[in-house]
Amino acid sequence: MAPELTAKSPSPSSGLLSGLALRTLLLSLLLVGVTLGAILLALHAFGQYRDTIAELDQQQNRGLATAHLLLQQTEGLVSSSSLLLLASTHFQRREAMFEIADRAEWVGRLVNQLAALRGESSRVDDILAVRQQLMANVAAMQGLVHQRIDLRAALSGDSPPSRARLEQLADVEMQLAAIIRDNRLLSRNLGISVGYHVTAIREQVQGTIGDLNADIARLETLLKASAVAVILAVLLLLGFIQFGVVRRLRRLQASLSRPRPLPEHIEVRGGDEVAHMGAAIRRYVHSINLNEQRILEMNRELNFLATHDSLTRLHNRHYFEQALKVHGEAPQGSTLCVALMDIDHFKAINDSFGHDAGDRVLQHIARLIRRELPDEVLVARYGGEEFALLARDVPFKALQRGLDVLRREIAAMVIEVGSQRLAVTISIGLAQQQPGCALATTVKVADERLYQAKNAGRNRLVAHSPRPSGNEVSL
Repeated sequence: MAPELTAKSPSPSSGLLSGLALRTLLLSLLLVGVTLGAILLALHAFGQYRDTIAELDQQQNRGLATAHLLLQQTEGLVSSSSLLLLASTHFQRREAMFEIADRAEWVGRLVNQLAALRGESSRVDDILAVRQQLMANVAAMQGLVHQRIDLRAALSGDSPPSRARLEQLADVEMQLAAIIRDNRLLSRNLGISVGYHVTAIREQVQGTIGDLNADIARLETLLKASAVAVILAVLLLLGFIQFGVVRRLRRLQASLSRPRPLPEHIEVRGGDEVAHMGAAIRRYVHSINLNEQRILEMNRELNFLATHDSLTRLHNRHYFEQALKVHGEAPQGSTLCVALMDIDHFKAINDSFGHDAGDRVLQHIARLIRRELPDEVLVARYGGEEFALLARDVPFKALQRGLDVLRREIAAMVIEVGSQRLAVTISIGLAQQQPGCALATTVKVADERLYQAKNAGRNRLVAHSPRPSGNEVSL
């Protein structure tokens, strides 16, 4: 019988979360945390990229646009001064001055915007100085153009042109030419100053783009690391589920799939839910095996009691009678003998010493019979104090001598019951099956010989001789 299991497994209800559930929760939280971190990092990267693009759009792009517009308006201012130079009437002069004033105002506004965007006052001051010089040149041109228009009008009224006026007109033309050359130089210088700002803005844009690319590369590295962390967390969770849960459950399933699982086949490791389940299954298997062993022992005992006597542990009368049916008539060349034995005055033993003493006498004689007779002799308790023997292929004379020796040993023995000493004897009837005769008849003959032994004074053996004469032998 298997030993009782005394180890107690920890209760699965000892905490809100324990063992497998806690580890699964922690790994799930780790996976969720790493995934959320990767998502937040990606959102931060996209937000930074969006802010940088917005900054480029709002500052650098506006700076470039302002610089280009400033350059266009400056060139327009110079072109407008050319229109002023071509004016032949005061009306055309005033129109040109209106356009020049409008372009000069635009130049001032754009310079202020560029100064606000760039924050480099020295470079903007150069542009403002050039603008002021251009405006001064335009004002001087306006006076000269006004003088030229008046001189041309006066010359048109002179019949012979006045030499003084022609010289004065030529001087005005020379001054206008000088102002135009100066305006071109100023326009070129203004273009150089504005080009500096354009180049600086482009370099700043390229620097910002380079910084953005570096940040994107750094964030890309972090995102790759986050992706690797997510993959590792997933692999860790899957590995835990595979090795910490699925494989252990499969081992439990394999242990339970054995033809006859034993408690030591059930693996119990750790203190999580799978271990609790394994411990519970081990207890159930142990309990089932114990119950099965008890049932098998009960079945063996019942099978034994179905064919044996519970007191003497010899075969019972039912088994003996079934053996008689199985053997039937003796085959050619086979010898079957039947003997019946009865304890003399057994009722007096029960009446005088009690049934316990009678049971001890029966047990003692049963052990002696089983010890003295060959194993191939079937011995059964036939009645209360009566025993039956069935011997096959045992020589009749040898069996007769053996039974008589047994009778003498029983008569010589003393059985102690408490302070009493009992002397017991038996009477035996022996018969051999005759050819063509049923075993039941042989039993009946042995029973008759037993009664003859009783009537002859007991403590003797009466045998039915196998000789054809049918003589009987009394010992």
